[in-house]
This record gives sequence, C-alpha cells and structure tokens, in this order.
Amino acid sequence: MRSLFVLEGVLRTVSPLHVTDPVEARVSAKTGRLSSSPTDIPLQRTVQMSFGGEYPLPIIPPNGLRGRLRRMAAAAVSEVLAGRGEQLPLDAYQVMRCGAPHGSPDSELPSIDEYQSASGNVFLGLFGGGPRMISGRLCVDMPVPITPDTIAGGYVPERYDTAILRGASGDEGRGPRFTRIYFHNRQDDVQRFVDTDSASGLVKDWAEEVDAWQAMVGRSAEEAEVASQDEDASVPDRKKVTSLLRGVRSFSAKEVVLPGMPFYFRLEMAGTEAQAGLMLEAVRRLHKVRLGGGGRIGFGKIHLDLTLAFEGESVQPYRIVGDEVEFATEAPLVGRLVEAMEAELEAFNRDAFVSFATARNDALTKARAALAAKAG
Repeated sequence: MRSLFVLEGVLRTVSPLHVTDPVEARVSAKTGRLSSSPTDIPLQRTVQMSFGGEYPLPIIPPNGLRGRLRRMAAAAVSEVLAGRGEQLPLDAYQVMRCGAPHGSPDSELPSIDEYQSASGNVFLGLFGGGPRMISGRLCVDMPVPITPDTIAGGYVPERYDTAILRGASGDEGRGPRFTRIYFHNRQDDVQRFVDTDSASGLVKDWAEEVDAWQAMVGRSAEEAEVASQDEDASVPDRKKVTSLLRGVRSFSAKEVVLPGMPFYFRLEMAGTEAQAGLMLEAVRRLHKVRLGGGGRIGFGKIHLDLTLAFEGESVQPYRIVGDEVEFATEAPLVGRLVEAMEAELEAFNRDAFVSFATARNDALTKARAALAAKAG
C-alpha cells in the first residue's frame, strides 16, 4: 500500500482575489448593494458557497487550482526537455498542460502495461490525463475560508482557529464582510478633451472627428435613456441599446475577496517519492503566480504557510529567502523527495510520453483533414 503525503496549511490573500462566478448580477453605485435594475452597473461576482452559516462564503475552485498546479509541474518538465533540445508535438504539449490532446478521448481503455508505466511516471502518475484518461494521484481539496462557521461545520480542522482574522470588519471575517465591491471606471479621453494639444496634431481631421464622435455618443446616451424607460422592452434589448456607441468610458464592478483572508489549503497524494517531490515543486512555483482574474491590476497575490506530513513526520517544506521560495532541504524528508524528483525529471523519457499522449482513435485526424479541405 502506498504511503500518503499530505501538504496542508493556510493560503492567505495578499491582494484582492477574484474568481468569476458566471451568474449575471448588477450593483447599485449609490448603495453598493446588489440590484435587479438593468440600468445599474454590471457586477462580476466571485464564486461562493454556503457552509451552513448566515451568508455564503467565497471559495477557490479546486479544479482551477489543480490545473494551475499541473501547469507549474509541466513547466518543470518542459525546462528539462528544453535543456536537452527536445521538443513535443502539439498533442503531447496539450496533454502535458491541459490533460488531454482534444475533447474526444479514446474509446478504448489503456493496457495494463501502459497504465502501470503512466502511473509510475513522475508527471503522469501525479496528474494523469491523456487520450485514454489515466487517473492522477494528486487530490486537491477545495480551499475553504477559515471562519468560525467553517470550523464549527467541520470543513476546517479546529487546530486552524488561530488563523481566523479576528475582528475583521467587526465579525471575524464572516458573511458579506469577507468580500467587497471593487469598481472600475474607464475614462474616454476624447469626450473629456484630455491632452488636446497633442491629440489635435496626431489625429487626422481632429476637430471634425471629435464633433462627430461626441454627436454619436450623445445620441446613444439619449437612446439608452429611452430604452431604460421602456417597460415593454426585454432586458437583452435594453442592454443592446445601452451598449451602442457609449464611447470608451465605462463603469463596471467586480466582487473581490479582501486581502489578508485565510483559506484552508490541503493536497494529498498516495504515490512515489519522486511524485511527492514534484507536488512540492508545483506548489513552490505557485507562490510566485497570481490566482484568479485581474492579475494585470495586482489581484491574486497569495502567501502559503504549509506543513508536509508523511508517516507520522511533519516538516515545513519551504523557506522564504528574500523574494524567493526555496526548499527546506535541511529537513531529511524534504531533501529525499526533492532528490528523487530531480533524478526522475533528469531521466524523463520524451518518446514514452509522446507515445502515451498520442490518440489511437482517428477523431482528431478526421477533424484536421476536414478543416484542411475546407480551407483548400
């Protein structure tokens, strides 16, 4: 029986975090509250879930997190292949990064030899995937906010009660206080006559173009006002009119998790030491990326404080050195796992991986042939 490696601890937001919920919503600019009026500001909500408390709480979807970890591990493998001057066909690259070469998996199951070979591979055994859908050994739990409600409900172990942000917004981080509305206001320099000295020399027929632009935007605003008062118009019709030639200026909103909020983070993996080492490497790289959307405006920065547990032993696998996150290889367990990972990455067989990543059915071949014939 394989031993279980568990990596768990606290993921804390360092900057606002936003993971879009596709449900349509709007917010009132006057009250900052959710609104059903089609003329209020579009709001991108962050995904949430109920944990038995008075209010739903924001979560980090585990599928997206596992995908991010897969890409971090794929980067480590890619660096080894690039160092040897080896390349991958696109299908194999897709399997490595996304888990599948396309959306039509093979109808036949893998052979026992193929299954055993893939399961023992440092990368495939950890993340799985491929056209024959090998199961990976890495299990990613959904990061759950650490609050009195989630601890009381058994979603977070009691030992993490010290991570609760005491006094956050007066209610220890519960309910709607865990998030805030972040408003975006994009300006239209032409409408506001910004830097006209430079613009008038740069834009052809500046005065005539600006007059025409202002007239079109003005007409659109009038039509939008009329549409908003039309009780017979459907919401899509109102939205269509409101978006016509509104100019560059826009006002929108995102719901974000506040900086400093703690989430319970847990990974577990029953596999080889090399696979455990690659799990640690993927999480080490995760420290440097940004989760969710809005990274271009500083969203998604995180800090991880984690412990690795294996066969009754618990160690902290990382240390922070300046802006870098390094392995704490002075801990014998960590050193052993990292050494095993590095040895298997160095011996990574490109041809065996490509063979596994190649689809046996001809769905992709037929699709490519059809596209080529259409283009011709």
